Amino acid sequence: MNVDRILTRAKAHTKKGEWNKARALYTSLLQTFPKNQQAKIELKKLPSNIIPNTTPDLTQIQIDSVVALYHAGKTDQALETLATLTINFPTVAILFNIQGVCYADRQQFDAAVQSYQQALQIQPDYTEAHYNLSVAFNNLGQLDKAIVSYKKTLKIKPDYPEAHYNLGVIFNNQGKLSAAISCYQHAIKFKPNYTKAHSNLGIALKDMGQLQASVKSYQQVLKLQPHDPEALYNLGNVLHDLDHGAAAITHYERALKINPNYIEACNNLGIALKEAGHLSQAIKHYEDALKIKPDYAEAHYNLGVILQETGQLKEAVNHYEQAVKIKPRYAEAYNNLGMTLQDSGQPDTAINNYKNAIRINPNYAEAHNNLGVTLNETHQSVIAINSYHKAIQLKPDYAEAHYNLGIALKERGQLNDAINSYQQALKIKPTYAEALIHLSIYSWLDDDLSRLSAYLGTTMHSDHNKNQKNKFIEPYKLLLNNLLHYRKTHQEYYFSEKKLPLLYVIGESHCLPAANTVVSLKGKTYRIQSKIIIGCKMWHLANNQINGYKKQIETILNTIPNNAKIVLTFGEIDCRLNEGIIKFHQQTNNNLTQSIQSLSHDYIKYVTETLRPLSRSIIISGIPLPSPCRQKLLSITDVQLLATIIKELNSSLRTNTVNEGFQFLDLQQITQNDSTHFSNSSFIDDLHVTPSTFIAALATKTN
Repeated sequence: MNVDRILTRAKAHTKKGEWNKARALYTSLLQTFPKNQQAKIELKKLPSNIIPNTTPDLTQIQIDSVVALYHAGKTDQALETLATLTINFPTVAILFNIQGVCYADRQQFDAAVQSYQQALQIQPDYTEAHYNLSVAFNNLGQLDKAIVSYKKTLKIKPDYPEAHYNLGVIFNNQGKLSAAISCYQHAIKFKPNYTKAHSNLGIALKDMGQLQASVKSYQQVLKLQPHDPEALYNLGNVLHDLDHGAAAITHYERALKINPNYIEACNNLGIALKEAGHLSQAIKHYEDALKIKPDYAEAHYNLGVILQETGQLKEAVNHYEQAVKIKPRYAEAYNNLGMTLQDSGQPDTAINNYKNAIRINPNYAEAHNNLGVTLNETHQSVIAINSYHKAIQLKPDYAEAHYNLGIALKERGQLNDAINSYQQALKIKPTYAEALIHLSIYSWLDDDLSRLSAYLGTTMHSDHNKNQKNKFIEPYKLLLNNLLHYRKTHQEYYFSEKKLPLLYVIGESHCLPAANTVVSLKGKTYRIQSKIIIGCKMWHLANNQINGYKKQIETILNTIPNNAKIVLTFGEIDCRLNEGIIKFHQQTNNNLTQSIQSLSHDYIKYVTETLRPLSRSIIISGIPLPSPCRQKLLSITDVQLLATIIKELNSSLRTNTVNEGFQFLDLQQITQNDSTHFSNSSFIDDLHVTPSTFIAALATKTN
């Protein structure tokens, strides 16, 4: 709108005495520029008693010419013409409606509202004016007024599909999904080929969890518009949620064929391909999305997920960092960045990222749980327990948080509370393998054989990777099953109802065969009570660092009376081929003998400083030689290396043990024949000796 030109025209009308026309121009100008002082002054100068309109009746040609100006994009000229026409024909509602449309076209929605309201004052049942007023209120964010206006529109014209549709959009945005669905359905009833209504109905039904109905809506869209990439994409999303992965992939691919730059389809295709196990293809589509839009945070995040899961931690960190740089409030990316940094050995930085995720979303249960895991691993178990409790408060059916709480409580010596947490995890997730194994272990230690049988007989499922399953779940399951069978067929080695003094065996899994057996030492009979510290290496006790394993052993010692007999069974894990002594030697090429002697010395030093002050009778267990079954799985070179390491460690342990005045339990000698002649009589599985072998060694091979 040219202000100077309008002022000039208005003044010209004034000079000619055409005050109605002048007033119309000034009024129109002030609707657009309400602070224009010159227009205000000139308007006041006009006579108060304006001569009544003597213009002939409004013609359709005049209306059509204004509409033509609007459709030609000449909105300013249309408004100038309407300023005159609305003065000359102040009772013609259509003029004010057209004026409102022109103002709306210029995003002047307040002025549009005034024009529509003027039209409705003239003609209260003017459907289009009610509808246009609703749209203007909506654009101004005045949704309550918009809803009222749409309802008035529909009261006058119940079969107005666009009004039903727009009202549905407002309800949808307000989260009133049932009301939105009803509106979309009415829109479709009166306009069956209304693709936007079918599409939005599909979205609302999906959000309501009515996935099958949502599929039908999108299929209807595609009947009307077979090459609509958005409908193909949305249908792909619903099919993905229905676990129809192959069908989802097909629809994403069709959407991309029509629109190769559809980055959301590219990203979601990557997600579906990843879930189908096609990792390289998934990576390609994430990378394609990033080529189109390098600052696409979600694609960086999803690419990070694959890289993290495939062990490419450095690259995963890079993509998660890109994601949070692009989208600073991306809580999920901060959480996954924390997990990756934790796996990379950077716990402090991981903790900071978990805290960032929680700062953005305080109700993010997974971030609270992951923070707890890292805090527990960095020996901050009290704070870790608080994090687990928060995760459970937010998500009571969070099995992993209950399980992790159990781990932290166990490490603090709160074993009963830990068992309760494992049981709670199992109630939520009955096949939770890790919880089942822990409960199986404690059932065996508590001599609760019926419960042990029930746990071991349950189908087990683990969400962890195959390596975790092979290292923890399957070995313990095999050992416990073998021990349970052994117990049933060798009752003579186990305690009766007669109360016996206790001998304590503390160790990792090698303490389990001894549990609840009976042994005679120097004419005195004891019942063995085993105390397990899962995964504890000799190295964990030998080093100078505070750690959870030392905390556990010290907590256990607080439950054992002074002057009790204690056997320590640590060291076998240190001798395995893929960890401990051998792995460290392969990484550093250190002096193997010196390394073994140093480990043995520092371990016995820790035992001396921790246990001797309480005047306990201490027995240090050696390590059994490789079982015949284990040897069959290894190369000759590995068998020889393993035997050499075990013999050197046993020799050093014996020397250091005797020097400190402790007793040494020689499991090497008692397993020597089996290792040489490939007999399995001494072993209950590939790694552990039988209960009878352990108590026989304890009775005869202790010196």
